[in-house]
Amino acid sequence: MNDEQARFEHVVVIGASSGGIDAISRLLESIPAEFCAPVIVAQHSDPRRPSQFVSILSRRTCLAVRALEEDMDLETGVVYVVPANRAVEFTESNVKVNPEGNGRPLPSIDRLLSDAAEVFEERLIAVVLTGNGSDGTSGAFQVKSRGGTVIIQDPQTAEYPEMPRSLAPTTVDFVRDLKEIGPLLDALTDPQAVCIPDSTDEGADLFDFLQHLQIQCNVDFNQYKTPTIKRRLRRRLVATRCDDLTQYRKYLAQTPDEYFHLVNSFLIKVTHFFRDSEVYDYLQSVVLPAIIQESRERGHRDQGYQLRIWSAGCSTGEEAYSLAILVAEALGEELYQFNIRIFATDINPESIEFARRGIYPHASVSGMPGELRSKYFSCDDGDFEISKLIRSMVVFGHHDLAQRSPFPNIDLVLSRNVLIYFTPELQRRAMSLFAYSLRENGYLALGKAETTSPLGEHFSTDNQRLKIYRRNLTEVPIPPGLSQTALLSSRSPSRISTWNRPQISGVDAKLQETGSTRGLPDRTENLLYHMPVGIVVIDRNYDIRAINNLARRFLGVHGAAVGDDLLHVIRTITLDALRDAIDEAFRWSEPVTVAGEHRVETIEGEHLYIEITCQRRDLELKGQPSHTVIVVLTDVTEVTVERHKVAEARDQAIEENQQLNNRLGQLLRSNQQLVGANEELTRVNEDLRINNEDLLVSSEEAQSSAEEIETLNEEMQTTNEELETLNEELQATVEELNAANEEMQARATEMQQQRLASDVERAKLEAILVSMDDAVVVMDEDGRTLLVNDAFKQMFGDDLSCITPETETGSPMPDSKSPRAAALRGESFTLPFTVSGPDGSRRWFEANGGPIDNAGSVTVIREITDRSLRRLQEEFMSIASHELRTPLTALQGYLNMLQKHISSDSERSRRFVSVALTMVDRLTRMTSELLDVSRLQSGKFALSLEPIQLDELIRQTVELVQSTTPDREIHVELPDAALQAQVDPMRIQQVFFNLLLNAASYSDAEEKIHIRLMSEGDHAVVQVQDHGMGIPEETRAEIFNRFYQGERGSGGTNRGLGLGLYISREIVIAHQGEISVESTPGEGTTFSVRVPLVA
Repeated sequence: MNDEQARFEHVVVIGASSGGIDAISRLLESIPAEFCAPVIVAQHSDPRRPSQFVSILSRRTCLAVRALEEDMDLETGVVYVVPANRAVEFTESNVKVNPEGNGRPLPSIDRLLSDAAEVFEERLIAVVLTGNGSDGTSGAFQVKSRGGTVIIQDPQTAEYPEMPRSLAPTTVDFVRDLKEIGPLLDALTDPQAVCIPDSTDEGADLFDFLQHLQIQCNVDFNQYKTPTIKRRLRRRLVATRCDDLTQYRKYLAQTPDEYFHLVNSFLIKVTHFFRDSEVYDYLQSVVLPAIIQESRERGHRDQGYQLRIWSAGCSTGEEAYSLAILVAEALGEELYQFNIRIFATDINPESIEFARRGIYPHASVSGMPGELRSKYFSCDDGDFEISKLIRSMVVFGHHDLAQRSPFPNIDLVLSRNVLIYFTPELQRRAMSLFAYSLRENGYLALGKAETTSPLGEHFSTDNQRLKIYRRNLTEVPIPPGLSQTALLSSRSPSRISTWNRPQISGVDAKLQETGSTRGLPDRTENLLYHMPVGIVVIDRNYDIRAINNLARRFLGVHGAAVGDDLLHVIRTITLDALRDAIDEAFRWSEPVTVAGEHRVETIEGEHLYIEITCQRRDLELKGQPSHTVIVVLTDVTEVTVERHKVAEARDQAIEENQQLNNRLGQLLRSNQQLVGANEELTRVNEDLRINNEDLLVSSEEAQSSAEEIETLNEEMQTTNEELETLNEELQATVEELNAANEEMQARATEMQQQRLASDVERAKLEAILVSMDDAVVVMDEDGRTLLVNDAFKQMFGDDLSCITPETETGSPMPDSKSPRAAALRGESFTLPFTVSGPDGSRRWFEANGGPIDNAGSVTVIREITDRSLRRLQEEFMSIASHELRTPLTALQGYLNMLQKHISSDSERSRRFVSVALTMVDRLTRMTSELLDVSRLQSGKFALSLEPIQLDELIRQTVELVQSTTPDREIHVELPDAALQAQVDPMRIQQVFFNLLLNAASYSDAEEKIHIRLMSEGDHAVVQVQDHGMGIPEETRAEIFNRFYQGERGSGGTNRGLGLGLYISREIVIAHQGEISVESTPGEGTTFSVRVPLVA
């Protein structure tokens, strides 16, 4: 079966970790026997423990279950279980497992999904179930990017939700409870589940449908491959439970939000950092420097320069964080001089929640420069977490461009590939929001298929190709509300809950309607709108659940604002203090007052002072208890103005009192000069007394006001100190938690390193045991065999009980003295023994054993047959060489005497005696050789060194050899000058003699033998050359071994013991010399002997 024949319509890969066995079993229970796709299952497990996973699944499902082996063909309706510690390779028709062994939980679901996605692409269905960690995140990203389908178990019902929750919402196609995933897989893979024909007579053909989709969404999908369109369209029909295109078109008409899911499934929107690098390069080189310079020109360094950016439709946050990184890189060390706010909004709350985490898989950050990744991310187990610096610059929030208010005073707006899903009316609404939000000359970045044409009069083109625009100096009115019918069919799932909300003209009517939909009781609403103070009710996400007109007036909120993020719509007061007060109110039940005077400017331009108090209240919204905070805004303008007036009056009274004191002094001095005007002076004095009393009263009032203000300041100081104490306690707690976390991470790292070291040592031990020629057996304390290596099995079998040991004499060894008995006693021992084979041959062994820390014993058995035979041989040579010398000497003497007494006419007798003497000489030489070998091995070989003329010694040796082989011609070459060496003449002559005899024995009788003497430096060199058969290259290394005998030539005499060359080499080495051989087969052999010359 080739790959084309085995091409499957769908392939399912299921991955899980903690709690996965039960989850996978329950999932497979709900899959029918006629399932139309192969299923590959991967579950994290410990490779050191035997797995029963296959047998468990076999009992729980009607599908065939097989454990993946080396190479297996895929079949539909079969479940393949990936074994632990294995990686999987896919082809179109089969799977292959390979060892991986990297110390991490295996099989790796990330790698499994990535490899499968490369082969099966959009035909792959990936399922991620319960588990800890984030394995599967990067793999699912690859599946989605190649057009495959991704299904996750609902984290709310998963036993361990971390794995399914780690996937970005934009990666996931279906979120289902465990019991719903099996039927969903069956519907996605069953070709009969939904009907998508190329054309039908009922008017629901695929071409007409794509034309309809192009009209609705202004996107042409007619150029896409038909199988791709049908496969992705099938997902939406299954998800909406429609049987065919006719039902689906009706569903689209009734639920326009489905257009958004449909278009997204065709386009495969998978985002990552710095997507479309050309746009980011332009932002970095042109746009950011411009808005930074404008921020410096309009701001003050002491107060912090303001830089505000809005990422509208931020999805899972990659675009917003990419902008923050660009800003940080552009500002460098000046970053802390700027107050930076990047508002990142999206209509999908799940995407916002994922973005707030700031943790992304490797696939999302792989496209960004490595230096930025290492600078602004920390890597933990394959996941990348954004740094706190970048995270602090971005404010994420849920925001609907069709309903929510814009952000004011924005320098740069990015809304890329968002407007293409909107109707013209909604596009115009969005463009009016962007125009209203942007400062004059602010920048707007759109997607490649988007323009500012719906509201082009407010924008000018900055870069047409990259779709970068600038806000004109024209005045932009407050964006009007948008009728609900203008919302496009292609909206995200979170928009569905607000789809049928009617639009009521007027702010109060809008508030009243949205308030009731939020679940506030009617009496509470009525009371809220008639309160003499501003009231805002918010939930834990800062979203406004209710707000009255007075609060809108105080905070500068335009429109209904219900459902908006309070911190995003406020225009008149500082956000940080209000946010801290709201957070503290959620933590405690006591009211929290925002410290300081809050001067606001209303829409009418009136300046007011307000007091802000936050109080936690648990309300029942939509029949469910909900934690909310009520923000009370009290107009304290009159009190504050009066307080300011009192302060001014006090200062004025003090000044006037000083002036009056000066005047009183003048009057006293004038009293002596105006004695005559006493009446006038008395009247003036009375006036002064009255004025003085008035001043005293004013002074008392001013003093009272000052004391009240001082008391208020002390209370505020006390509150501030309490807040500082609380902050210090929280900081200490955080530091303790950080320290504990670091300690746990250090311990985990240490344990991981120990485990890796243990695995390495185990691998080394296994490699050593496999490579050993000696037999190794490990037993426990009870004598059970734990481990044997291959050498042991080849020699004996499975354990020590298979051995029948014998003594060196061949008798059976007692059980109490056997190697097994010694190992069981836990002794350290060395024990030689023999084993007889079936053919009667005997082999010698030596067992060495020892205990293992009270946990058993290890025994190593080495075969010493060669060593034992060699020892016996050496003993025989020693005995033979000594025992044969005496009878041979006597025999030679008797033969000599017999030769003398034989008469001259008995020629035959003389010939017999001569042959006998020759044989005796030969035996004597053999005995001498055996004796020499024995002396060499026992270390008793001694030399009698003396200065010797080597040329004379060579002549004597040649004469001696020719006396024994008179028919051989020996050619002698000697130097002109005599060469003298410090040698043992008898032993060196023995070497020359042996070499000449060998040359005669291994060459033909008619061939010459050459012996030459020469000098090389401080050494004499003697060469013996024959022209015989030569020595084969493969046997040259053996000729100096004991008892080696080669093939003789025609000139060879009786064979010796094969000891001559061995003895010769040892004699030369004892003289600090060297002996070597050169030979060419068929041409002859040359032996060279080098000995030191006398200095």
